Amino acid sequence: MRLVPSDDLAVLLNIINVNVSSIQQIYAKHGGTPIPSLSEPYKLLAFEPELVDATNLVTAAATQLVAILRPPITSLLAAVGGQHITTSLGVAEAMNISEILSEAGPIGLHATEIAKKADTDASKIGRILRLLSTAHIFQEVAPNVFANNRLSSVLTSGKNIEEIKKDGMANKYNKPGDPGFPALIGFFTDEVTKSGAYLREYMTNPAECKSIDMAHTPFNIAFNTEGNMFTWFREPSNASRLVRFNAAMRGSSNAGSITILDAFDWNSVTDGVIVDIGGGIGSSSLMLAKEYSHLNIIVQDTESVVKDGHAYWQREYTEALSDGRVKLQTHDFFTPQPIKNAAVFFLRRVLHNWPAEEAKVILKALRASATPNTKLILLENIVPYAIVGLEQNTPGDEVPVLPAPLLPNLGAVNLQCYFADMHMMLLLNSQERTLGDWTALMDVTGWQLVDIKRVKADTMSSLIFRPV
Repeated sequence: MRLVPSDDLAVLLNIINVNVSSIQQIYAKHGGTPIPSLSEPYKLLAFEPELVDATNLVTAAATQLVAILRPPITSLLAAVGGQHITTSLGVAEAMNISEILSEAGPIGLHATEIAKKADTDASKIGRILRLLSTAHIFQEVAPNVFANNRLSSVLTSGKNIEEIKKDGMANKYNKPGDPGFPALIGFFTDEVTKSGAYLREYMTNPAECKSIDMAHTPFNIAFNTEGNMFTWFREPSNASRLVRFNAAMRGSSNAGSITILDAFDWNSVTDGVIVDIGGGIGSSSLMLAKEYSHLNIIVQDTESVVKDGHAYWQREYTEALSDGRVKLQTHDFFTPQPIKNAAVFFLRRVLHNWPAEEAKVILKALRASATPNTKLILLENIVPYAIVGLEQNTPGDEVPVLPAPLLPNLGAVNLQCYFADMHMMLLLNSQERTLGDWTALMDVTGWQLVDIKRVKADTMSSLIFRPV
């Protein structure tokens, strides 16, 4: 029986109270570690995974409480105004404001001094930072004086402003150990945001929006290009953007909870090779090679990426190359797969880049080279349905039942998954996929879903298939 609205408020408030109490107890259990202050830089806590469930329930309940209580027009205007937060965040990343404020420390820096270092207008940068501070990104510690905080500290590349100015934008994203978050925000607030500005025109033009062509997208309208995004990035004039994009993909990897180590029982692989298809320079396989010394791994990608991959492995784990446990191989995954003894074909966030027809070509090429015992593992989002009472009986796909009135997809907690789906639509005419989408795609390519491995409170999952 559906709860009445007044009961909804009570239930949501109770969810917040109970889970805030749980969060406090977790911090107390770990030596009385203080709950982080919003004004302090972010520091990863060893026990952070213990906080996920309670934090997500608080976030979902608090966001839904605001949606219920706030006047609808206020909420809609806040959503529309969100574009200004996005574009202002893009300005802050492009002008290296986090790096400038890192050097200033907690006392902050006046807008006039920030403007001098960033070579921009003091009044306008102050207004931009005040908006972001109001959204809890940066903080205004005195009139027109701004400092980093918990959120903005994640935007810092680790390089000082002199290094960045000397080396240029491309080098900003190449600091060893940089998790790629500044590049990720830069990409989202530049190419993605500009493409999103044309979604309205795109969707109201039937000739455009009904196309399944990767080069008929809002991205093509925004950047006036006839090729798809990947060919556009390879144009010489976009070289620095390509460096940022590659770093952004590293940031995307680091932003998720599930890794290649969680994707499969790798100890069960006693024969055959692991083929990391479209594996980039091999950063995922590096984790696997270090953790499981008995595995033989082949990382496949394009010629230029493989070249960079050799330099990466020579720097990070040269023994794996020299003893032959890891090989890097140039391969186009739209062509027949040369490896015929694969124990596992592994693809991490590859298929979400491609519309269904192109994805089918990739999958059929793998099926043609699979042995009866080969496993296909996809590390991809499974987009949750926003519907109550939907039963999913796939092994490993048991989704916890949440108390009403929470949305079954946890609402705001998982918005990033739906944002990613929009990114794919805008940029490549592709998509993140629901479980139904994955099943429909795989059924026509000779693969059957046998298991799903999830990480708590993450839409990214490991989907495991066998050949049929």
